[in-house]
Amino acid sequence: MRIVLWMVSGLVSDGEKWKLVLDFLKRTADLVFLTETHCGPDTVEKLIYQLQSSGYSSIWTTYKNINGENSRGVAVLSLKRDIALETHAVDPEGRWLDFSVQEANFKLRSLLLYAPCSGIESRRLFYEEIALKTQSLALEDQYDIIAGDFNNVLRPEDSYGFKGPGTHCAALLEDIIDGSSLVDAWLLNNWAGNSEEARISRPSTFYTYKSIKKHVHQYRRLDRMYISKNLMWNVKNMQVLPCPTRGEEKKLEWDHFPVACLLDPSSSSLPKGPGYRRMNPALLERPDLVRDVKIILETSQRLQLRWHEFKDVLMEFIFKYQEENKRVDRVDVAWREFLLVRDSEGVTDEILQFYEQKWMKTLEKDAEMKKA
Repeated sequence: MRIVLWMVSGLVSDGEKWKLVLDFLKRTADLVFLTETHCGPDTVEKLIYQLQSSGYSSIWTTYKNINGENSRGVAVLSLKRDIALETHAVDPEGRWLDFSVQEANFKLRSLLLYAPCSGIESRRLFYEEIALKTQSLALEDQYDIIAGDFNNVLRPEDSYGFKGPGTHCAALLEDIIDGSSLVDAWLLNNWAGNSEEARISRPSTFYTYKSIKKHVHQYRRLDRMYISKNLMWNVKNMQVLPCPTRGEEKKLEWDHFPVACLLDPSSSSLPKGPGYRRMNPALLERPDLVRDVKIILETSQRLQLRWHEFKDVLMEFIFKYQEENKRVDRVDVAWREFLLVRDSEGVTDEILQFYEQKWMKTLEKDAEMKKA
């Protein structure tokens, strides 16, 4: 199974671009993850019909910005007849898609996302939402793949030519990846290409994003694919592909390169795991929890508990605290999203009402869970 991940910077600027993209993908992929499609509902309906006519299946998300323009959007395309797609959840804001892919007995629970490209607060709220989503999954439903345009990097080596490292909200993303027991598929297969010499001499084979600012070339590895540790040995190849062109006279430029991952579905079943509970490090910023942890530490010292005994008591308390406050976290994230949109310029009443309803639904769900 060959998976191609690509941030396409809009598909419908003209019909020729979509034709070029689809022809390229037919040659290089069985399964396609697309981000920033900029497709509206009418366009998506036409594309789905066109793909179905060729025997392909697809799932799309759509979103209109405050100016009424189509923006964001992610999509998954199956270009192989025996690869089935199943939708679990679709983000109404067009930033993520929760789905499963199945070929014979090889089934992958996947999350495709497109993180905000500007605004640290918006990005932080987005990753908090994703963190809550991953934490709420049962062990057998954990993600096998989380992929997309993350619009940040976790390592300084993944950025070249920029003033800053681009590691905004890295701690939140690391918690999501580690808590879901995932690894960076590209690094698994490209240790030699990870050297500084290789990155500088052949940047288009390492980085997935490029730009030129004041005649300075800038690169970042924004488009990544994280896979379950149980799938490590199934990854046979991972590489950055060159973008297709229309020819010398009509060269079509993208600022993101496609990323291809070759998975060997020889394993008939994928064990989920490991079976452990995940802790959200952001909890340690809460004054009430810090106070209680200090009390536990002082009590343990007074009782002369051994290290493993203290650790068991502390972690049991933190996980219980986390479960009790998970509902409050969801309400808090929805409320802060509403405030952020409300205080932004040029927001329409329709958009504001959408975020207000999202917050109210979260409150209602919280009340139902408390009652239960």
